[in-house]
Amino acid sequence: MPSNPDNQTTRSRRKPRPPRGGPIRRTFRFCWRFARTFTLVLLLGIVALGVQLHNVGLPERVKGMMIEALRRQGWEMEYARLRFRWMKGIVGEDLHFRPVDGQPGPQLFVEEVDFRLRRDDLLHLAFTPESLALRNGRCLWTVRATNEPTRTLALERVRGLVRYQEPGRLDLDAFTARFHGLDLRVEGHLTNMTRILEMEWPARRPEPGQPPRKASVERFLHSFARELDRTRVGEGSSLSLKLQGTGGLTNSLQAEMEFLLPSVESHWLAATNATVWWRLSPPATNDGPFQVAWHVEGRACLTPWGQAELLSLQGVLGQRLGETLPSSGQLTLRAIAPGVGGVRAAQVDLAGTFLKRGEGTHPYSTEFRIETEGLELRGWKSRRDRVQGTIDLSPVHLTPLAGHLALSTQEAETGRGGASNLTVRVEFQSPITNSWWAPRIPGGPEWRLRDRWWEDLALATLHGEVDTTGFTTGPLAIPAAHVEARWAMPDLELTRLTARLNRGEVAATVSLNLTNRHAMASVTNTSDIHLLNPLFKTNTQAWLAKYGWKEPPWVRADAEITLPPWSHFLSRLEATNTAALPPIPWKEESLPSFRLHGRMRVGEGDYMGAQFSSAELSFHGSNQVWFLPDIIAHRPEGEVELQHLSNDATGDYWFHIRSGIDPAAIRPLLSPAAQEGLNLFGFGQVPFVEGDVWGRWRVPSRLGVSATLRATNLSFRGETASRLGVASLRYTNRMFIAGPLELVRPEGRATVAEAWFDLDEQKLRLTNVLSAVELGPVCRAIGPKVAETMQDYEFAIPPHVRMDGVVDTLKRRNENDLHFDVEAQQFHWKIFNLTGVSTHLDWVNDRLDLLGFKSDFYQGGAIGDAHFDFARDRGTDFRFNLNARGVALSDLMADVSTRSNRLDGLMSCDLVITNANTRDKFTWNGYGRGELTNGLIWDIPVFAVISPALNAVIPGLGNSRARQATGTFVITNGVIRTEDLDIRATGMRMKGGGTVDFDKRVNARLEAELLRDMPGLGFLISKVLYPITKLFEFKITGTLDKPKTDQLYMVPRILLAPFHPIRTLKEILPGDSKTEPRKPEPEKP
Repeated sequence: MPSNPDNQTTRSRRKPRPPRGGPIRRTFRFCWRFARTFTLVLLLGIVALGVQLHNVGLPERVKGMMIEALRRQGWEMEYARLRFRWMKGIVGEDLHFRPVDGQPGPQLFVEEVDFRLRRDDLLHLAFTPESLALRNGRCLWTVRATNEPTRTLALERVRGLVRYQEPGRLDLDAFTARFHGLDLRVEGHLTNMTRILEMEWPARRPEPGQPPRKASVERFLHSFARELDRTRVGEGSSLSLKLQGTGGLTNSLQAEMEFLLPSVESHWLAATNATVWWRLSPPATNDGPFQVAWHVEGRACLTPWGQAELLSLQGVLGQRLGETLPSSGQLTLRAIAPGVGGVRAAQVDLAGTFLKRGEGTHPYSTEFRIETEGLELRGWKSRRDRVQGTIDLSPVHLTPLAGHLALSTQEAETGRGGASNLTVRVEFQSPITNSWWAPRIPGGPEWRLRDRWWEDLALATLHGEVDTTGFTTGPLAIPAAHVEARWAMPDLELTRLTARLNRGEVAATVSLNLTNRHAMASVTNTSDIHLLNPLFKTNTQAWLAKYGWKEPPWVRADAEITLPPWSHFLSRLEATNTAALPPIPWKEESLPSFRLHGRMRVGEGDYMGAQFSSAELSFHGSNQVWFLPDIIAHRPEGEVELQHLSNDATGDYWFHIRSGIDPAAIRPLLSPAAQEGLNLFGFGQVPFVEGDVWGRWRVPSRLGVSATLRATNLSFRGETASRLGVASLRYTNRMFIAGPLELVRPEGRATVAEAWFDLDEQKLRLTNVLSAVELGPVCRAIGPKVAETMQDYEFAIPPHVRMDGVVDTLKRRNENDLHFDVEAQQFHWKIFNLTGVSTHLDWVNDRLDLLGFKSDFYQGGAIGDAHFDFARDRGTDFRFNLNARGVALSDLMADVSTRSNRLDGLMSCDLVITNANTRDKFTWNGYGRGELTNGLIWDIPVFAVISPALNAVIPGLGNSRARQATGTFVITNGVIRTEDLDIRATGMRMKGGGTVDFDKRVNARLEAELLRDMPGLGFLISKVLYPITKLFEFKITGTLDKPKTDQLYMVPRILLAPFHPIRTLKEILPGDSKTEPRKPEPEKP
């Protein structure tokens, strides 16, 4: 390179300076130059060495020193390359760290590690790593457990700084990794790392048949890995862990862990926005407990036990080493809209604490409080609930020793009722020897009652109280109630039970001795028992519905009973199929020992509608025998007294009744038919009834009755009687027997010596019935049909009747056998009036025979008999005969006809009806004979039409008396025929014959012979005057009331014209030949 002329000129011009200073200065200058040169050379050497270490790697000796240093820390290292890198120091690539000598622990695979060495060790040329900066690593920890598969915990993308401050001490700064879907961040300060797995932990409860074992880190990690395999977490989940402690010294360990889980799914929890925080704090003293605190919170939580929209759980536990159970703790839980099975609530809050009060066997003291809002549980609803209490637990098996519990509920509702407020308080004590919990079954729940838990309950003592207001169940309303109970072996006592109902109160005490199984109860009730209907069965409700009252009755009852042996009940507690067990022998074992005594009083009320003013009774029951000695019901007009005895073992019963009340009072107790029957009676004065009723329940054939009846001033169907008496009324073996019976009326009396009624035969037997009462009231009392049938039979003076026999009440059988003797002084039937009537009647089966009829008959007499047969379905067959002598025709016709007449004479008649039927009057058949002496017959319409013709011949001939009139007749199918009617009068004899039926239609011929009965010459004169006799031969047609007379020959009519010119011309001339009917005469009143 060419030189610069200007520089050369300058150097040429510079004059050399003379040396300054002395030898010291020259020495200093030399040293400075040497140091400068040495430093430069050293720097060049270091740079060359660094380039060598960076490109080639560390010397083997240095590598060995580093590996040895890590072994002293408890780790073995394998690597692919160790070199020095600018600005980083010693860097390892593809390293593998594992515990020395194959000890269990984590293994770390790292792509790159920065080793930071200790400065003090560098001074001694010792290469001890002070920290390790890990990048892109992977950590695997294989954990094992007895009888379970091996599991591996894996950390991916491991980064962080690991520092070794001293041998065995490990610090983790900003250690991050990816762990099972979680972003893991770990900070830790651990000392004596090689003994971390030797740390002691509290012993766990042993499995059945196994000795107690202590917990360990490896077992914990194995369980942790098992749970991780069952868990799935959402994206963005993270885990933060902080550790600090000394290996081998458990009391020095403290840790804090926090999970942030946007979503999580596991076998024990599924939730969103979940947070799990956990902290372990070392004890304050060497023998103090660890403090374990946690907080779990999540939304839309779902667990094996239930679910909740929001779940928050936090607590603290104090745990000592060497103990299986914590020594203290507290727990707080809040759940929004939780649900467990069929249980739902708007919110649940739980708070609890427990504390062991000393060492060894000192018990745990626990306190808890549970509050719910909007609870719904299997038909139960409540607005707010609260349960709180304290319980002392034994430290070995956590057996309850003593405690106090209180439950309160507001506005509770069930499907059958509810309560405004409900409070339950319980205090108990249990000996420490009780073992409530059963041994744990492998894989089963930690805590469950042992099978024979009642044996532990037998040794405990309890006292409880229950208060409620506004309690309702169905129609039952209890404004307030209080219950107190006590249990102390062997006595169980309900010391107080009071319930205030809408009407009155109920108070009761109950006790039970478990040794002798003897139970006693005492009840006092002033409430309306109808309000307790929901507590009873249907049959009892129906029975109580029969009773009513304005004010509730007062009832006091004391009862006792011996229960069946407890083996019957315990077998049901232990059996899985109770249907195969025999029934509990209540009837055989307990009923014979049942005792009941009590009394009841009630004011105005009714039984099935039967009113009473007041009633009272007492009752006693023992040995299955019930006795009610004094049942009394009062009414304004009198009272009813009853006694009752009943044997449940045999079913026999007995009643004694004394009644002095109006029978109308019991009308509501009767059936509609019986009510109609009772309505027929009227009582001016209260009747008296006294009697006994006995029998066997549900065996009607064993029913028996014995009673008497006295009644005065009574009526039946409006017919009155002065007195009715039944001296004895008995019923046994389905047979009624009554007698003597007496009925008294103003006109006379009727008696019945004895009356029998057989329910099986349906027959009424009457013995020696004597009656002297009016027949009309009796018939009207029997019924309207009988009254209508007998209305034509009138007795001005009551007849005397005597009767015996059997009445068949069964329809269509007609096995009657009745016999009557009747005597009547004055008798009226239809148009006939009789006196001195007497007869005998036999009513046997379908036949009625009237025998020995005798009567004074219109100044004469009549005798006869009649026979009636009711066997036919339509009508009644009958026959009779009647003989009447000396009957005054004028008196008879005065009753027979309503017209005024001049009939006279004495009549005799014999009438025999051989067969007839009431259904058809044209079925009559028979015969007879009649005779009239000294009679006037011309007012009879049949004869009246020819009387004027006779009077025209001989004045007065048509009105002359008939000295004698005779005739016989035959009745055939309701038609009366005669052929020998012979009427003899002064100056004339009349003969005739013909028929007349029961419709009064007449077809007859009459012939008058003049002077036929003249003494001596009558026969000769009648022959001489035979042609003239033909003038008086008539044909009679029409009816008996309006007969039509025709003369048989025209010539005789012309010859008679002088006697009847006008009528003769009318009959000869054509035209209407009917005569103006005669106006009937008015009827007699």
